[in-house]
Amino acid sequence: MRTSIRFAIAVLIVALLGAHAVLADSAPPQKQLKAYALPGRTQSADISPNEQSVVTVGTRQWDVATSEKKTVVQLWNFKEAKQLAEFTTPQSEVREAPKGYVLDRSRTEPIVRFSPDGNDVVALIARTIHLLRATDLTELRTFSLDAPDDVTRTGLTGRIVVHEPSVGAMELAPDGEVLAVLWVSNMIHGRIQLYDFSSGKRTLTWDTPIGWLNSKSLVWSHSGKLLLIAIPNQSRCSSPGSGPDILAFDAQTGSMKNKIRTGLLAGSIAVSSDSRVLAVGHGCLGVFKNRHPKLNG
Repeated sequence: MRTSIRFAIAVLIVALLGAHAVLADSAPPQKQLKAYALPGRTQSADISPNEQSVVTVGTRQWDVATSEKKTVVQLWNFKEAKQLAEFTTPQSEVREAPKGYVLDRSRTEPIVRFSPDGNDVVALIARTIHLLRATDLTELRTFSLDAPDDVTRTGLTGRIVVHEPSVGAMELAPDGEVLAVLWVSNMIHGRIQLYDFSSGKRTLTWDTPIGWLNSKSLVWSHSGKLLLIAIPNQSRCSSPGSGPDILAFDAQTGSMKNKIRTGLLAGSIAVSSDSRVLAVGHGCLGVFKNRHPKLNG
């Protein structure tokens, strides 16, 4: 159920270790069971392991006069559209660019996830991790992420642009002990960091190959041994290239273990319990043609 909610339209299924692909003609027809509305301005959501509640996060403007904004985490009984609890925190201030430079102001959008046991909620707000109790969203502890250095590039106009890294994805390992964070700079530079969740200490860091990291997709294998990321090999409105677009890394060392070529501009991905990878096409060409692509191998 959790996979079906996060990934509504799967356009490719491939074996994680490169064995066989599942063809569209053999897949059973898909049917939407029921849809539930989420509150307005929701930027991230997750369903509880027992499928009884949903946690959401979004930004609200609280004072029009001062333009003060706060990030709001809310717990819902989504079947009854009933709010159960709420946690709020002010947004951090946006820093200014160094003198003579232009700052790329891409911000880290908030992300929320239930812990695997359902007892806690993990909320990423700005560059801080908030651990909240799942029953009432009481804050238990926090820790700050170690942001990579800025990436400086010369822009098309000749100006020096400072690209401030933002968090593109955050996921807890299946055992709940390791937190993975994907940092993105200038849409093509990626860095994965692993944190010991009990202590908040960073334990491992590695850079990803250069690619179009606008998909913001990062998932763990069910064993917790691999960390997978979708990196489209062409920009969103281009035709897919011939190179791999899903990469699997060893979560103990950061070394690359496998490359998968989907033939798509892979966007959101998921891993099934039998180690298959489901990928959703992220290209924009479907707006004009091929709006209902089949599953292919």
